[in-house]
Amino acid sequence: MEQNNKFMEVKKYYNERYTDKARTSRRLDDYKVFINHLKIKDPLEKSLFDIACGQGLTLKNAEKKGLKTFGLDISKNALKEAKENVEKSQIVLCSGEDICFKTKSFDYITCLGSLEHFLDIPKAIFEMKRVAKPDATFCVLVPNNIHYRLDAKSKWGIKKIVGTKQKEMQEELHLYKEWRNILQENGLKILKVHKDLFFIRKKNPLKNVLFYLWLKLLPLKYSYQFIFICQIETKNIDI
Repeated sequence: MEQNNKFMEVKKYYNERYTDKARTSRRLDDYKVFINHLKIKDPLEKSLFDIACGQGLTLKNAEKKGLKTFGLDISKNALKEAKENVEKSQIVLCSGEDICFKTKSFDYITCLGSLEHFLDIPKAIFEMKRVAKPDATFCVLVPNNIHYRLDAKSKWGIKKIVGTKQKEMQEELHLYKEWRNILQENGLKILKVHKDLFFIRKKNPLKNVLFYLWLKLLPLKYSYQFIFICQIETKNIDI
């Protein structure tokens, strides 16, 4: 009962969040990077499934590439917006911990900035694997519990940040090695890890250059978010 109540709280939060048109920081083109990291071959013959698809911007980029696209979200308001953004995607209202698609259905699976909000992360990963084809590739974006960013007001011009801005919502945060272990212990083989180089663009071009260079030079373990590229595997490997 308690878990169900918490799920309803999360659902309510996202329904309210998707009534705020000013909430989105990433633009459509910013989602191309996730599709590119998947190294998709023969897109016209392949399918992509986006878990917690939100307003559908990942799906829109995938559609443009020629993929067959599918998505889910727990927010009816998110799905309403997504259906306005994508023309061909099949999008459903359901939970990432109880995915309403058949086993071994998809070639590519994305879960971007959402896994940390699931009430049962191992179950969510199990469901991702269940609906994936045996040779499917996964792109999972998760936030760092502690990261560093440029801040002129801080000592040395660098500020240590603990947590994210969504502190009011169900959120399970981890460091790089912890996220890596969670994915591996739940049967995902990590092929590659990228830093998320996204930042909110400033009006000052020089600031944009400085932020980009900072993100490029920052060690992986100190970045704001990690992009894990994975496949189904039970054997753990070191990255």
